[in-house]
Amino acid sequence: MPPKIKEVYRLYEIFLSRRLFLFLSPYHKVPYIMRIVLKLFKTFHHNTLIQNRRYLLGDGALRIQSYLNHCQDYQSNYDDARRETFSAEMKDKISTGDVILGDELKTMIHLVKTDEDVDMCIKMANQYQKVKYQLQQRYDFFFGPVFMRMLHHYKKADVAFKLMEDRKGMRNLLFHLTGIVIYMDLLYEGEKYEQVVKCYEELDRSQKYKHLPLRNHMTLAMAALYKMNSQQALEKATELVQATYHNSERITSPRTRAYAAALALNQ
Repeated sequence: MPPKIKEVYRLYEIFLSRRLFLFLSPYHKVPYIMRIVLKLFKTFHHNTLIQNRRYLLGDGALRIQSYLNHCQDYQSNYDDARRETFSAEMKDKISTGDVILGDELKTMIHLVKTDEDVDMCIKMANQYQKVKYQLQQRYDFFFGPVFMRMLHHYKKADVAFKLMEDRKGMRNLLFHLTGIVIYMDLLYEGEKYEQVVKCYEELDRSQKYKHLPLRNHMTLAMAALYKMNSQQALEKATELVQATYHNSERITSPRTRAYAAALALNQ
């Protein structure tokens, strides 16, 4: 049996229940599984190309369009004069170190139009989280998802990575499982595949998220490994698959299985 076929067989023995294939002999299992894998993979990529190449995940998971709809609502209430007044007030608060309110930060996130606006958003968010940390106050709103949608829409992968690496500051404000999916997708779109995998591994190791499914997170990690397309990537994919198999709370999606098998076939 060729090595590639053996690898696909081994991955799918982990993914799929043996009971499904009791009626097949060992020599018939592999071609049968391969047909399923390749059909899933081709169907997934065909649908992706028809819809749009923008997202690996659909808008149901990322909700970028929902963010843009809210932006229209906010911007319709802010004409040029009111917008300039608001921006001037926020710049003054940033320079004086005054308290940034949650509603003010939320408003600015939805008023963003330029790179300068993105920078102001980051400064406001940084000041907001510093005050919350100093006063030991809990966040009354999860800013991670909406902030990441803003960065995703403006394709700020490098900015997002820098903020998430600020582990004593902005990461505390932005870290949220939904926000992390958007963050990983943004990194994937920015071809930062190693960072996508590392982000998933960090979640996977965390006891806090041990009993959560993380389906979309794993799909992104496996897609990144497929893009990396190396023997080391295949070994990492096998390791992640095995870890998922031993965790009864984790259920892999068809896309995840398709990427894992396609990666094995490429080696």
